[in-house]
Amino acid sequence: MWRTVGRFVTVACLFGSVLASTATDAAATFPGGNGEIAYTRLSLTRGWDGVSLRTIQSDGTAGRVLWPAKDHLGHRFGEAFPMDVDWSPGGDLVTYVVSGTTLGNDRLLVGDPNTGDRTVILRMTHFNSHAFIASIAFAPDGTSLVFCAVDIGGPGVARLYTIGIDGSAPTLVADRPLCFADWSADGELVAAAGGGLHRLVTLDPDGSDQTTILRQPGLAFDGSSPSWSPDGSTIAFTASPPDGKHQELFTVPATGGAPTRLTTSRRTDEFYPVFSPDGTSIVFTRTRDYFNEQADLFMTDTTGAIVTRLTDTPNFIELSRSWLAV
Repeated sequence: MWRTVGRFVTVACLFGSVLASTATDAAATFPGGNGEIAYTRLSLTRGWDGVSLRTIQSDGTAGRVLWPAKDHLGHRFGEAFPMDVDWSPGGDLVTYVVSGTTLGNDRLLVGDPNTGDRTVILRMTHFNSHAFIASIAFAPDGTSLVFCAVDIGGPGVARLYTIGIDGSAPTLVADRPLCFADWSADGELVAAAGGGLHRLVTLDPDGSDQTTILRQPGLAFDGSSPSWSPDGSTIAFTASPPDGKHQELFTVPATGGAPTRLTTSRRTDEFYPVFSPDGTSIVFTRTRDYFNEQADLFMTDTTGAIVTRLTDTPNFIELSRSWLAV
């Protein structure tokens, strides 16, 4: 959101979505009871100093601050600020993405949500100085992560990588455009694929067995990660339907098939869907205009029949990230 103008415009053009350039995305959900929902809170008026990572309960009760505002990493041109968070399967660890004020300064961290301890496991300046981190998700065994690096200066644009939680063995998943990935409880990936990231595919973590589950010419994906249901049967995603300009919430069978539209808000946008650990709900971000200084957290059942507002915070934008299994 406060990246350099050149970076903002380039990514917006590449992905056909402003959101693809503004914030990374995490969505991994593992089976269990419904715990805390992690989200990003930010404000355009406060700039980077207004960014924090927080939690909320599914009844709207405020939780804790995982990363406070004004807690920057680095200095001057090397500064970076918290933008994304994802729970580990056991909830004893979290992974963070901090976004640099300049291209190449993003960092990937793993930390303890209870003590606040954090360790940098990847610096994009050492990995690819022309890229930023666009999505992150914990593996179901808790020992590794999958992340998307978007290369502004390279021909490949977006690639998925796996990496150990200690920063070891960063490995290319596949040498083809893939981004915005989520990891299922049984170890399969779902990601956006193709030159324009216009398809949803499932694949193994080594890049094999890629299967297209959704390809609709009139459906434009918005740049937020799909979310796999805890039982592995369904994938939630947001996209702009053929009959409108706004982003709506959908689900699709993990094996492929016709998508089911859950929202028909028309004058509002939905982004960043995350399944609940018990599989009965989806939390998401809703905003009328991404630059109107307010975007709040909402929750729906899996049919779209019951929608509940969780937050109402004027002058803040809140992005749903990850739901803790307990």
